Amino acid sequence: MLYGLLNKNKALSIIALSFSLLGCGGGSDNTGDTSDVVNTNQAPVVNSPIGDVFTLKANTINLNIDGSSPLFIDSDGDELSYEIVVTPNAPWLTLVNGVLNAESSESGTYKVVITATDPSKLSISYEFTLTVNSPPELVLPYENQSLTVGSQFMWQLPLNDTHFIDADEDEIIYEIVLSNNDIGLEVTDNSISGTPTEEGNVVVTIVASDIHNESTSTSFNLKISDTVPVATQPVNILLLIADDMGQDASAQYSLSSDLPNTPNLNALAQRGLVFENLWVNPVCSPTRATLLTGKYGIQTQVLSPGDVLDLSETTLHEQLKGDDKTQEYATALIGKWHLGDAFSDPNQSGIDYFAGLRSGGVQDYYDWPLIENGQMMDMATYTTTEFTNRAINWLDSLSDNTPWFLWMAYNAPHTPFHLPPSDLHNRKLSGTEEDIEANSRDYYLAAIEALDAEIGRLISSLDTETLENTVILFIGDNGTPGSVRDRNALLNGAKGSINEGGIRVPMIVAGKGVERIAQRETALINGTDFYSTILDIAGQNVVSINNSESFTHLLKQSGGEGRTHIFSQTDDAFTIRNDRYKLIENQDSSKVLYDLQLDPAETSDLILGSSDSSSILTELENILNSLKSQPKE
Repeated sequence: MLYGLLNKNKALSIIALSFSLLGCGGGSDNTGDTSDVVNTNQAPVVNSPIGDVFTLKANTINLNIDGSSPLFIDSDGDELSYEIVVTPNAPWLTLVNGVLNAESSESGTYKVVITATDPSKLSISYEFTLTVNSPPELVLPYENQSLTVGSQFMWQLPLNDTHFIDADEDEIIYEIVLSNNDIGLEVTDNSISGTPTEEGNVVVTIVASDIHNESTSTSFNLKISDTVPVATQPVNILLLIADDMGQDASAQYSLSSDLPNTPNLNALAQRGLVFENLWVNPVCSPTRATLLTGKYGIQTQVLSPGDVLDLSETTLHEQLKGDDKTQEYATALIGKWHLGDAFSDPNQSGIDYFAGLRSGGVQDYYDWPLIENGQMMDMATYTTTEFTNRAINWLDSLSDNTPWFLWMAYNAPHTPFHLPPSDLHNRKLSGTEEDIEANSRDYYLAAIEALDAEIGRLISSLDTETLENTVILFIGDNGTPGSVRDRNALLNGAKGSINEGGIRVPMIVAGKGVERIAQRETALINGTDFYSTILDIAGQNVVSINNSESFTHLLKQSGGEGRTHIFSQTDDAFTIRNDRYKLIENQDSSKVLYDLQLDPAETSDLILGSSDSSSILTELENILNSLKSQPKE
């Protein structure tokens, strides 16, 4: 009856049959003389009920309701006409010439009412439920694991795993299957544990099923050797920077209920470590200078947007090239520069390949000037997409086994707020100037969703072996702009401010060398720290240099030696904090002191309070004065 559409066992077990017959006219309860009644017309009736229908989104629907076992019959032999009403609206489902048809469909549950009407306008309606289901979809592969014979091993499916997503938002049920169960490993409660007894390769198959028993599977390898594997290949390093993205615009932080849909960044967080306390500068150029040099702005004098980074500074890329242990690294900076006006500045700063923006942004995301290694050209491709294209092409151009450091400085979601390409986000927006003006945050979040989609495309372009040997670091360069920040969010301040909303930004680290999976870290991190950390990851074993302290130890375990304070500034104001207290020195030299543990929104100045905070104030003042008095290099 369902012509390949319906798996009867599956459909009837999932959804109980429920339909209603709504007859109109045709018949009477009169029991009197009917001798004068001639040729009474009868309404059509239901002949062969369909029952509720279950199908997969990938399937086509082709159901003939007027075939050999028709849904309706008319005892008078009248020709019937049909009308279909679907709730919620489903324009892709049509009923033409008695055939219910859909070449494509959208996931969901729909009430379908088909009405049959004879020429005398007598009708009958039949209602059933159509369920269109999408099975779980793999969005991020699991990484292969290296094991050693005789060494205990433990692997656990991450809590709230995001390697699979379900478009229907059905609960996903996981099953783990090992290709070899006689090698000292066993599966228990979504985890693999044990002590391998021999060398070999075990294929781990992960089966993700929804509540309808529709499933998708993927696999990864457990590579077991009899000796501890020796790293022979330097680690690839991918630094991803979002422009003007604060913690209130990140799904990794519980600061707002108005958040973007970012499955790729969510998956990255599930693979690694989310940091709670990264401080950067409140505007873009100073943050980028601290990342490039490992120095505070008081050292480089890059304090405001557009300030020029002196070419005498030893950049991260130059430091990589200048050491025998890391000189083989290929380097690229793709996206936003904003540290000098000369077309050649990025290349003169030690960067092998530059393709991006000289200035702080674009006037139009679809019409903008690109500089590639000193040459300018006009572009009509969406900036986020073009930067990703350039990155993929650059990676493809490298020789096999060449280690690389790719700095991806996306300009999204920086102004102008705009409507991104429809295939990169899921928001229903008109894109008119009036709507953008009235609903700026929606467009801002749409740009973040588009950024997430392109980050996913970039990561997916890496083959499995390359991805397994790559560490990925994601950050925002400063807080959310004031015009689009969530004013109900916990953090006070926005871009341009040294309150928490201007300088505390998202940070995720995942991939090679990250042993803490789906965890969070509260240690204090400065933007300058990426300088020594990246050098450390690359193989220079740098723990501290300039104003930079490596945080690589935190990728393996919490605790240990770390920063006691972090620092940020504008061109005329300063702030410093320890693990609890924060001091701000304003342009007029006035000071405020906050207890971030009890007052994360920075509403109560301890200096004006009744309790004695003088010892805390003195401690932070001394550290701040010491930083301010450092000689400029």
